[in-house]
Amino acid sequence: MMSEMYSVRRAERLRFRNKFCFSNALRLAGVRRGIYRYVEGCAKVDAHADYLVWHAWVATKDDSVADPTWYGHQPVPAGAQYFGIVPTWEELFVDNTLRLFSEVGFVELKE
Repeated sequence: MMSEMYSVRRAERLRFRNKFCFSNALRLAGVRRGIYRYVEGCAKVDAHADYLVWHAWVATKDDSVADPTWYGHQPVPAGAQYFGIVPTWEELFVDNTLRLFSEVGFVELKE
């Protein structure tokens, strides 16, 4: 229980940098490891956007999206659309040496 409270407080203190979606999502998923999963794929800011953006975010076990880059600690608004994959922690760490401060994502490194 104590470690869960610590991770909640630690996650709430995280500050997310604009245009650093890969590292923002990795940091949040790492701090709240039992709660969030790192996801990479394409996203639309809202239903009216004409294009998809290569992006990273986190998801809960029930696939609810949290997007630390675009929305910080706020809920994702209705109409935003996300399509992605969930790599394992082993894939992220072993294959990619976890580039926390890079804007190269897991899928791009695999190509």
